[in-house]
Amino acid sequence: MRDLVAVVGEEALSTRDQLYLRFADRFEKEYVTQGRDEDRTIEQTLDLGWDLLTDLPEGELKRIDEKYIKKYHPNYRTA
Repeated sequence: MRDLVAVVGEEALSTRDQLYLRFADRFEKEYVTQGRDEDRTIEQTLDLGWDLLTDLPEGELKRIDEKYIKKYHPNYRTA
């Protein structure tokens, strides 16, 4: 996807592809590249993962059982 963006530019991507690109960028920056000094708990890491998934429409989360979406997705969390 990033190779395509380098050639045609982000504006040429479909809305769906732009959402996936945003998700991928955030996933790499916020989730994968955890700093050495960052001491996240497993709960914080899982919450971050769910937060990142909010960049995608729920309909795209086809491989996640709906009961887990209803339980953990930030759109359904209670304060």
